[in-house]
Amino acid sequence: MPASAGIEATTIKDYSAQVETEISKCDASHVAVIGASMGGLLALLAASSLRVDATVLVNAVPPQGFAAANTYPPLVKWANQPLQSTADALPDCSDEIIKLAWKSWRDESGAIMNALAR
Repeated sequence: MPASAGIEATTIKDYSAQVETEISKCDASHVAVIGASMGGLLALLAASSLRVDATVLVNAVPPQGFAAANTYPPLVKWANQPLQSTADALPDCSDEIIKLAWKSWRDESGAIMNALAR
């Protein structure tokens, strides 16, 4: 979820705090955190500061960030892009998975993307 100031003002610390808040609400004897891409980094951050029993990372952004050729704008528009752009990003996936991923894209904070870029 974006920070109260809006998606453009959202930081990785905002997302991390949200994850930690939700985990702290769990009334379970065992907790596993699972994350893909940026969610993988969030799962790793949560696992480093909270007691969790298992951590699963899928194609996670590494803690040192990722290589980026350019600076991201304040709002990275990923939602409602052409289906072909998702197919290009997921060349080994089935059409069913590509369509599922395409429907799931949402815009992202450029501040977060720039913080993760190295």
